Amino acid sequence: MLSQDHLPNPSSDMSAWDCGQRVSRAFQEAWRKYNAWEKLIGVEVVSRSDANSLGVLRWVGMPQQGGYNKVMAAVEWSRAPAERVAQSSDAEHSPFFSGVVHGEQLFAPDREDSCTLEEAASVRLVSHTNDTDLLEAIGTPQKPSLSKVMINALPAYFYGQIPFKAVGDVCTLLLPMLLSKFVKYITKETPTLSTGLLIVFALFAIQAIQSCSLHRFYHVSIKGGLQYRSAIITVLFEKCFTVSAKSLAKPDINSGRIINMVTTDAERINEFIQYCMYLWSSPIVFLVSIALLSSFVGWCSLMAIVAMAATLPLNTYIMKIMVKAREQLVKATDLRVKSTNEFLSGIRIAKFMTWEPRFIATIEERRGNETYFLKKVQFCRVWMAFISIATPMIMIAVVFVMYNALGNPLTADVVFPTISLLGVIRMPFMMLPFVFTAAVQYGVSSRRVIKFLECENTSAQSVEDIADLYESCGSGSLCEAAAYLDGVDITAYVPARLPFAPKIKATFIARLLRMMCCCGPCSERAQRPTPSAVRFEDPAVASTSPSGSPSTRQAPNASGKPTVAEEPFFEVEPKVLLRNLKVQVPAGKLTVVVGATGSGKSTLLQALLGQLEVSRGHVWATRSIAYVPQQSWIMNATLRDNVLFFADL
Repeated sequence: MLSQDHLPNPSSDMSAWDCGQRVSRAFQEAWRKYNAWEKLIGVEVVSRSDANSLGVLRWVGMPQQGGYNKVMAAVEWSRAPAERVAQSSDAEHSPFFSGVVHGEQLFAPDREDSCTLEEAASVRLVSHTNDTDLLEAIGTPQKPSLSKVMINALPAYFYGQIPFKAVGDVCTLLLPMLLSKFVKYITKETPTLSTGLLIVFALFAIQAIQSCSLHRFYHVSIKGGLQYRSAIITVLFEKCFTVSAKSLAKPDINSGRIINMVTTDAERINEFIQYCMYLWSSPIVFLVSIALLSSFVGWCSLMAIVAMAATLPLNTYIMKIMVKAREQLVKATDLRVKSTNEFLSGIRIAKFMTWEPRFIATIEERRGNETYFLKKVQFCRVWMAFISIATPMIMIAVVFVMYNALGNPLTADVVFPTISLLGVIRMPFMMLPFVFTAAVQYGVSSRRVIKFLECENTSAQSVEDIADLYESCGSGSLCEAAAYLDGVDITAYVPARLPFAPKIKATFIARLLRMMCCCGPCSERAQRPTPSAVRFEDPAVASTSPSGSPSTRQAPNASGKPTVAEEPFFEVEPKVLLRNLKVQVPAGKLTVVVGATGSGKSTLLQALLGQLEVSRGHVWATRSIAYVPQQSWIMNATLRDNVLFFADL
């Protein structure tokens, strides 16, 4: 019988704790680089494109909207760069703003319409002291990348796949060449025994090396995927304990999203690690196979490229549909999990108010929408698999038809190696649907995970150790207190929905020309709307869930198909719950706080625990606090075990 005692202990390279700690430290280092300029707000800066410019650094980060994929620096200019001044002549495309970007308040400027958003790499910090070397050592802030963080923290199983995959691919490409030698050998009139034995031994050795290498590659890739999944789950759980209440106030950071990241997004990362090596392996195998094929059928091998190129537009179109469907699927899943969690959390109120039909209808509707997008994703995968499987067959037919039409005989030493090579080409095509699907899902999941990990951490400094107060007061009544609040303002955060930024749509040709253009201002103007531009929408678009929290509405469009509305953006605003609070809790005595519902009793306890921000005053409390919340807690065990806490009586 298998039991926990007979299971081996996890090794350090696969332990969720060890892997998670390494990834956590790597992400903290990446986060430190991202916040490199946070302490330099107020420092003078100049534009690298205009040495005569001069401004003050007011904000560093990435606005929520506007298509910014690099760290931006908001600069309040006293002497704006000539390039920006020239752009301001067109009021519709003026880069200047007054501290508000697409409705999001970044900072309060000293002067109106004197600020611009610049890429952090395009500005240079100015020092009037001898700290020039220090400013250079700080470096330029960079956006954290989940891929870089994970690979730098856990490189062994990622890079360990490369040699085994490379050896396996080389052996795969050598087999058709040996097959050609073998066919020529058996068609000779006077074959020699030694040559035949050498060819047979080479075929056996190459097959054995290929099998060992590829199976070792599969082993390492699977272990690497499981290692990365364990690490991400650990980091997500760690973040749940440290994320600030300010970040959790945003409706898009909810329990449904966190559960979905732990279960679904972590698995998508696992799948991508197992398939990522095919991203470089498949193109190389294909190109080398075409080069080898040309040695057998000449320029007719180019027909294989033509047949493959004919399928690329269709594959691209299907990929575009699948990317959009996948993004809508994860949003629909978040909403469905969130609704289910709200229903189960408030089951008592739902029973009292007979709201079960409404909750169930909402869950079923969102589950139906989720199923629709899931079917759409799977439908795209089926089409991609069909195209990938059919393309090699078409390539074989086209190559042989063209080769025979030119009057070339289809001899055994041509047909068998050619079919073998086309079989080699077939494998990369069969893997493409899985690789593209894994890459698309990984891209969506990594953006969701990195957005959650970038949330602010809670500050433990809001509650100070009362022992420090004992030392400062010397003697008196304060020395007998277990907690003391002196002139405290307790603040919570409420979300405020932002208007949407205008979308700038461009055709494929326009995007291609923009990529080829060397003009920076032209490229920025085409890619992003002006910082002050907003897009107002119908108020009916935003809906409210049964629990009252804002959410993204799912509704059928004009064609009757379900759609997920554009994900809203929020900024949090402070709200003072209790003002000028002065309370002393004596030690060793029972203290009862009595008040009406909503008067702030739970708020007071949360402030003592450090769960709410103290915007003014000081809070002192003992370091050891036992807190029993007003929530039932039941172990997954029998009623007897829950009552006796597993004690043997």
